[in-house]
Amino acid sequence: MLRTDVVLVPHTVTVRVTAAPVFNILNTIMLFNLVEVRSGLSDFVVQTAAVLPPDIKRNNGIASHLLDAIEPTSSAEDFDTYIKLLRQVDFSAQVHKLIGQMCEKDSDIQLTVAQLLESKTTYINTIISHYDKKGDEIDTDMLSAVHDYLNNPTGAVAFLVQHLQMMWDTYLKAEWQRIAPTLEETVRVFHQLDLTDLTPLEAVQAVTGRDMTGFVEDTEEIDEIIFVPSVHCGPYVTRFEIAPRRLGLLFGARVPEGVPSQSIELSLRDLMMQLSALADDTRLHILELLTHHRELCSADFQQMLNLSQSSASRHLRQLVASGFLDERRRDLNKYFSLNTRRIQETSAAIKMMFSRRG
Repeated sequence: MLRTDVVLVPHTVTVRVTAAPVFNILNTIMLFNLVEVRSGLSDFVVQTAAVLPPDIKRNNGIASHLLDAIEPTSSAEDFDTYIKLLRQVDFSAQVHKLIGQMCEKDSDIQLTVAQLLESKTTYINTIISHYDKKGDEIDTDMLSAVHDYLNNPTGAVAFLVQHLQMMWDTYLKAEWQRIAPTLEETVRVFHQLDLTDLTPLEAVQAVTGRDMTGFVEDTEEIDEIIFVPSVHCGPYVTRFEIAPRRLGLLFGARVPEGVPSQSIELSLRDLMMQLSALADDTRLHILELLTHHRELCSADFQQMLNLSQSSASRHLRQLVASGFLDERRRDLNKYFSLNTRRIQETSAAIKMMFSRRG
């Protein structure tokens, strides 16, 4: 007789928290390209991006696209070693694998890898269509250069090695020495938590401190999640595939609730990120509107606050990432509502900070 009262054991994952210098540094390099579309990134990222010469900024955009074709490596313990390993990468094989995976994941792409590599126009239009779904803009001239490198594996590796070495020596080596102690403290703090026997979603929410429903699903075939704290990414969480059934997530360095930390900087970092999201008239107006409406979509904010689509998207993205807004998809639109719990948490954190210093 078929039983209907059987409860399946939830799938749990192995959790590891590590400073991961290579992942951290590569992510910071990519963040330099996002300062105009993501509010709330660290002062270092914003200020460094502002002084990058135009040719280096363009090269950084090209390099970020090419790095998508390089499988993340955990074998390099420092960035200099990573660059040495990069010289040995079979870039041609990686390119075919990357584009093949993109075609498989996006049902709208009815093209082969060979067709995308053969036709620059087809490749550019396909990538633009892919990014339009995320609401991001992209430089077609930069994509043209990326396509040239995809068809020139030797030149692509030489370009990446030269650019990454320059960025490391000129902009990032001293910064990494400055932030490494904070990241190591973050790792030590999280090692005090019991992160065993958690489902993928439970693990992500425990480490990031946010409701990540929809970002990661318990039904995904994941055996291990590697969490990488960052002091540069602001409130945003970045997901990257490391290997089959192994997921990487880069998140803002923080102290989880109930765990003591000796680092004052680390204790205040999450609060500073929250206050940064509130330190803007437009974002405060968005929150105020949602005290009068149960939920609104992006088009509503554009009309009520006279915002462009890109501006509304940028502000809403930061408020969602900071936890002040909840979002849900209805039909083809995303609708946003106020997360009153997050506001209460921020208020309580401010009170605690001043009572501790009183």
